[in-house]
Amino acid sequence: PAPETDDLEEDDLEEEEEETIEVSSGEEDSPTLIDRYAFLFAATNISSPMSSQSPSTVFAITNDGVSETLSLWYGEEAASNITSLVQSLNSEDLTRLRRRLLHTVVPQSVRLQDVAEATSVTPLCGPPLSLIPGSFFTVGGAGSGATASVVLADVPSGSDGFLNVLTIVPDQDLGVEQVDEWLCTE
Repeated sequence: PAPETDDLEEDDLEEEEEETIEVSSGEEDSPTLIDRYAFLFAATNISSPMSSQSPSTVFAITNDGVSETLSLWYGEEAASNITSLVQSLNSEDLTRLRRRLLHTVVPQSVRLQDVAEATSVTPLCGPPLSLIPGSFFTVGGAGSGATASVVLADVPSGSDGFLNVLTIVPDQDLGVEQVDEWLCTE
């Protein structure tokens, strides 16, 4: 069950300080706040990997990316109120959402600045993620070809990990049948 909150508006998210993670690149127009992503972790009862004491790399999604992805998965109307959406999910859909969120967490410390050539890392759930350096660092999913641009990289997180902020969820366009087949290590 989701934590009790009012409709999840920008101001309301700030009140959820325990589960809200604010990351800013310092630019006024930069969409690097990831509070909706952090809320989804709390709402699906996943321990926040951003405060983990073990090494991990988190590929967090911007608020705009979360909205876009939820619209793709559940429809625009459902995605407009993230709290109601999570509360309305049946157990199968909640499990799929958890799997998709765990697909953005790698149980090892990976600094993107140290990645010189394309490589793969294994997330807690789902197929490997491709790390692709270039003018704009991208993270790609194995199955769909959907890649996300990194808008903020290598922010220290937890005791020995890093947070990277992406524009969208890698593999966001994979269907439920494929997500249901993912193996998870959490």
